[in-house]
This record gives sequence, structure tokens and C-alpha cells, in this order.
Amino acid sequence: MPEQQTENIAALLSLGAQHHEAGRLPQAEALYRRVLELDTGNPDALHLLGVLVGQIGQHDKALELIKAAIQVNAHNPHYHANLANVLQTLGRLDEAAVALERAFALDPNMVTALTNFGVLRQQQGRLDEAVAAYRRSLQVRPDYADAYYNLATALKEQGKLDEAIAALQQAITLQPDSANEHVVLAGYLLEGHDFNAALRACDSCLKLAPRNIRALGFKSVALTELGQREALHALIDFDTLITRRHIEAPAGYPNLAAFNDALISHVRTHPSLVDNPSTGATRGGGHTDELLVDPKGPFATFEQMINAAITEYLRSLPLQQSHPYLAQRPRAWRLTVWGVVLRAEGHQVAHIHPGGWVSGVYYAKLPAVVDTAAREHAGWIEFGQPPLEFHAKAKAEVRAVKPEEGLLLLFPSYVYHRTIPYKSEEERVSIAFDALPQF
Repeated sequence: MPEQQTENIAALLSLGAQHHEAGRLPQAEALYRRVLELDTGNPDALHLLGVLVGQIGQHDKALELIKAAIQVNAHNPHYHANLANVLQTLGRLDEAAVALERAFALDPNMVTALTNFGVLRQQQGRLDEAVAAYRRSLQVRPDYADAYYNLATALKEQGKLDEAIAALQQAITLQPDSANEHVVLAGYLLEGHDFNAALRACDSCLKLAPRNIRALGFKSVALTELGQREALHALIDFDTLITRRHIEAPAGYPNLAAFNDALISHVRTHPSLVDNPSTGATRGGGHTDELLVDPKGPFATFEQMINAAITEYLRSLPLQQSHPYLAQRPRAWRLTVWGVVLRAEGHQVAHIHPGGWVSGVYYAKLPAVVDTAAREHAGWIEFGQPPLEFHAKAKAEVRAVKPEEGLLLLFPSYVYHRTIPYKSEEERVSIAFDALPQF
């Protein structure tokens, strides 16, 4: 190839990479394709174009291009590392692991490849291999905070809580400004019953990220266990933060029962409804994915009603500059909605909604036992009880609320809540939602 053309190709690749890094993908793609017109087998252009098309969802094409780059030059570790990314996206995990091992073999200092190998094995449940990979990457780069963090999560999955805490503390020493590490440490410390340290970790997180929902939820548990009731009441004032309102039949429906029937039918027939999902809080029932997707059916109206209710809820809350929640209002939010269908012994375990700011639930159908078992609160929603994994010893301050068909409850996303199990063959259908905030 003439020297001048080689220089032109290098310039085109450099400019393409600049556009690519800046997120100007059409410009980058045009430059990579121009290089391939000049040099059909240019491995860098094949590789970079493969990465780009993978970013826009063309994973099969990405696989083809990156493999073509490797056929030309099998000794570039970045090609193999990015091949692994595509293979992992396609669910071909064992092939992805081989590609990552090849990348690390070509460049033993490429600890990201080895750490990603550990992440992959951790996803597969092969925890011993994951831990070994993280430890090997730390031998190469002892100051690699991400490897310590990943090691901590794998050790935690192995049940080695003390070792997990130590690894996470090392990650924080290396990367003290990462709010996520502090809040994860707080959760681990709560499980280990080191409540003072957990409270400090929550506060460290909140200094970095004052709106961190998990930190606020974890802090409520630590305050309960430490007996700091005044501080707990200040953080979670049930009377102020939990509101109830009854929905009226919207236009187009003769009465509220007809609207509820439409909601229930949409939930029951939704293609995403899954019984006993392996993740999430639902036990003994079904759970849908996002309901605000076309065709929305009655949920187009529901969306408008809930957004209006959230607006009023936020407007009604008092402004308190010293309170981490009451001092702030999101300028906007995106609503996400899902349905829950509980049956005999069905319930939701105690949980919070880390991605939300305002959460809520609407009751469309309830079993008769909710009315007849008032003493046991069967089928009621209960606020304030921490999740079982914390093995809490202190008596939590709770507030049980009786559901009613047509009742809408709104509350901060950091308040733990659960459904008390009930015995009945009748279904309990509720619609839950989060306002995902934009500040």
C-alpha cells in the first residue's frame, strides 16, 4: 500500500475514533466504512465498526466484523475483549469466557479482561472461578478498586460476609468518592449486625449522593437497631409521608368497578405476566413487566391519573431543608407501572424501590379475607418492617394499612413495605408504580 494512502487510513481511523468516543456514531461509521473501501481487510476498521454496530443493537453483524478483524490479526487483545462483550450479549457465555482468557493471555496487564471474566463466571454461578479471577487481577494491579468491589460481591454470594466486608472496605480506601460502594457496605454491615458502622456507611453515601434511596432505607434499619427512635421518626414519619386517596371513575367508564375490571383484565392477559418470578419481591403470585407499553389500553388513563396524584402528593409535602427527602422535589419524573396478582399464601416480602422517588400502589381487586381478618391484618400492606436478610433484633415500628378497592397509596421509595400473607382462593390484584426522578 502506498505510504500516502497508509497515512490517510491512519488519519481516517483516528478521526473516526474521536467521533465514536464522542457518541457521534453516524460520522464514525462513515469513516470506518471509508477505510474499508480503501483497505477491505483493515483489522482496526473491522474491529471498530463491529464495536459500533454492536452498540446500536446489531449484535450478529458485530460478531461477524470482530471475528473478521481477528482473522487478520489474532494478536490484538482488545479485539478478543470486545468479541467477548458481543458473545456475552448474545448469551454465549462460555465462548465469551474463552475470548476473555485469550485477551488476558495476550496482555497480562489487561486486568479489565480478567475482571470481566470473573464477572461472567459470577453471573453463571461459578463463584470459585470468579473469586480466583478477581484475585489474579489484583495480583497484577493491587490498586484496582473495581476488582475489590467485584471480589466483595462474589465473596458475599459465597456466604463469606467478613471477607466481603474487608474487600469492600479496601475498594472504598482506593475509591472513597463512590457512593455505591458505601451503600453496599452499609447493607453488608447490617447483615453482620455492626449497626454503628452501617450507619456511618449510610451517612458517607448520603454525603456523596444525598438522594440515594438505598442509603435512606438502610439508615432506617440501622436507626431502629440502635434504638435511635427520635432520628428514625424524623426520617420516616408515617403520618406525613404516607398518603391515601380514593380514585373516582374516570371519563369513559360508567363506574369505578368497570374501570377496575378493565385494569384487571389487562394485567391478567398481559404477555409479560409470570407466575412466581425468580427475582423481585413477589411470592405466591404473578408479576408483570412494564405496563406502560403499547397497547396501553386502560393504563393510558391510569398513567394520567397517577401522574396527577404524584404531582399533588409532592406539592402537599412540607418543605424541610434538614430532611433528605422533604428538602427536595424532582423537576420531572418518568412513571413505570407493573401489576401484581397474589393468590393463596401470596405476599410480597419487605423491600424498597431503589430507582424511584415516589412509589405507590393501587388496589383493583381484593379477597374478602382482607375485611374479615382485621386482627391478623391478612392481605394488608405493612410499612416499616425490614427485610429478613438483616435478621433484625429490635422491634420495628410499623404501620399496617388496610387495602380497599379503589384506594391509592403514595409513599417515599425508601420506606420498607411488605404484604402480609393471607389464606384465600380469591385473587388480590394490585398495580404498583414508581416515579423515576429527574432532578
